[in-house]
Amino acid sequence: MEARSYAVIPNRHSLSVIIIASNEADRIRAALESVARLADEIVVVVSNSTDGTADICREYTESVVVTPDWPGDGVQKQRALERATGEWVLRIDADERLSPDLRDELSSLLASESIAETAFTVPWATYVFGRYLTHGECGVRHLNLFRREGSSFSSIVVHSELTPAPGPVGALTGRLLHDAHRSLHHLLVKLADYACLAGASRAASGGGGSLAGAFAKSWARFFKAYVLRLGFLDGWRGLLIATLYSHYVFNKHAAAWVERYPSLPVGTADAAGAADRQGDP
Repeated sequence: MEARSYAVIPNRHSLSVIIIASNEADRIRAALESVARLADEIVVVVSNSTDGTADICREYTESVVVTPDWPGDGVQKQRALERATGEWVLRIDADERLSPDLRDELSSLLASESIAETAFTVPWATYVFGRYLTHGECGVRHLNLFRREGSSFSSIVVHSELTPAPGPVGALTGRLLHDAHRSLHHLLVKLADYACLAGASRAASGGGGSLAGAFAKSWARFFKAYVLRLGFLDGWRGLLIATLYSHYVFNKHAAAWVERYPSLPVGTADAAGAADRQGDP
């Protein structure tokens, strides 16, 4: 997808862009560049970063908050939202950037006399091993643009949900370019980390589940991504992504299930003996 120059129409409606990040020095500049001429303000909340991410962000905005903790995706996004002052808020991640079409669409929307909707979904185009994909898991829509007043994020640790202000929800057509996967290793580690975090959070809230349920939900996710969302149109990349995300779903529910069984003490002779005597419940 080629970059192009564009003319920014003066906003009638103010826009705050919010971003949360950690060690994203290699990617966040592209995200900031894509919104710099469109946003009235950019708010970035950085946590546990050691690679200069915050310094890069300060080149684009004075609203950079550094936190020593990582309370989870939802809490961190809510922190960013509470510092925003614009009428409208655009939420993007450090590995996302506006396509030229989306930038033009947002510029026209913010310049319009009135906006009936209270939120808009934005479709992804995800870069996967040499190509942008627009089907399956790679082309899903998210509530990225919303009115600030009356909106909030859930406190879920991974993949928090936005609750927008009451009112109609629209759909934008320009895509948010999602440059999520540095390599297959990075993708596998990321999905494993997300699965364990989500599983622990689910177990803490009483959602233990079962292995049978984990298998069922995993296959349902594959079918939804590969068939219902037309992931097969993206060739081998679509098959790979549908398979990996179905594994993520299985691991998430399996992680919640095994939380009911305490880990054995490490490095004690009694631990192995106790396991042999008691067996697996």
